[in-house]
Amino acid sequence: MDGLAKRDVWIVDVAPRDGLQNDPAELGIADKVELVRRLLGAGVYCVEVGSFVSSKRVPKMADTDEVVRELGYFAIERCTCLIPNERGYDRARLVGLKDVRTVVAASSTMNRKNFNCEVEETFDEICRITSRAQAEGVKVGAVIGTAFGCPYEGTVPAEKVLRLVEQLVGLGVQEILLADTTGMAVPVQVAKLCEGVLRVTDGFRVWVGIHLHNTRNAGYANAFAAWQSGITLSCLPRRHRRVPVCAQGYRQHCYGGSSAHAGALRGTNGYRPRSSYSHLKLVSREAGP
Repeated sequence: MDGLAKRDVWIVDVAPRDGLQNDPAELGIADKVELVRRLLGAGVYCVEVGSFVSSKRVPKMADTDEVVRELGYFAIERCTCLIPNERGYDRARLVGLKDVRTVVAASSTMNRKNFNCEVEETFDEICRITSRAQAEGVKVGAVIGTAFGCPYEGTVPAEKVLRLVEQLVGLGVQEILLADTTGMAVPVQVAKLCEGVLRVTDGFRVWVGIHLHNTRNAGYANAFAAWQSGITLSCLPRRHRRVPVCAQGYRQHCYGGSSAHAGALRGTNGYRPRSSYSHLKLVSREAGP
């Protein structure tokens, strides 16, 4: 426990993406830019500034390009974004982002509902993105959705998630995030899967993170279980709870959305990603300051 307590904490706030796309409030470009700047100014290591998805499917993310342009070069050095495919990657690169996150669901049904394709097709897309990113000096993370259960298929076997992790490591992604997409996880399950993933990735230049929801008020216990397993994390607010960031009413979602999220990362072999971050993220001392 003493060793764990000495680990550093790195925070990524996703209010501009996961928070706003699920919030009834409508913010204009100027307000979104101000939100990102204030979050960075508050000491957050990185902000997930938005997603490059179809504006028909997620209307509130239609102006992500303009938000990034308004932020400017120095601010976006500490920003990441979510992309579903190569088109999203192209848009991210066009506005100068050098950090992107792709997504694949461990559940075939969820993957079809999110991306209208099979898991294998999504992997082909991630492979193409990773290949281009490596040539262009762009950092790529991969989120494994429904890693702890699927609302359509129910239990997702840990072995299936571990196979996805092995494949992603093989593609050369620099960050792997386990997502409890709909808040189905329980602490024992979280600890076991985190330990398994850390074993699979041991010795590789990849960070492992966790993304939790507090849907059933299990988020805190799940976060603690992940921390005990070797993935350090900072905080996990209650469902719907928001933490004020400034007097003008901008608010920080701890991994945003209708449920709270948390994430954490552990480096291996002294490796640190370009900006040392990930959702509520942590880095162990063995990975360096």
